[in-house]
Amino acid sequence: MNKIIFSSWAGKVIDNRGLDADRYTEVDNLELPLKYDGHQVAAFISWNGLVVADDSVDVVDMARSYIQEVSKLACGQCTVGYNGVRVIAQILSKIASGQGSE
Repeated sequence: MNKIIFSSWAGKVIDNRGLDADRYTEVDNLELPLKYDGHQVAAFISWNGLVVADDSVDVVDMARSYIQEVSKLACGQCTVGYNGVRVIAQILSKIASGQGSE
């Protein structure tokens, strides 16, 4: 996964949006799987950041899905885990469904 469109991973940002693939900045030492469960990886998100390799990826929906999984794992002992993650998930769900507001 060294030909990517956008990456903000481990403190390093690569932005190839709008460029032809032959002009992409190469990504070094990005040790992520090329395939998962038999499918080509189009994007990856984790605590370390975000990597997008396919321009068809809906980044908002990916973030929504990720935060929903985070909310399932939050122990609920702090305000951020108990309320904050749930609020973020609700906001991303509204945006993903086209009902976001300023």
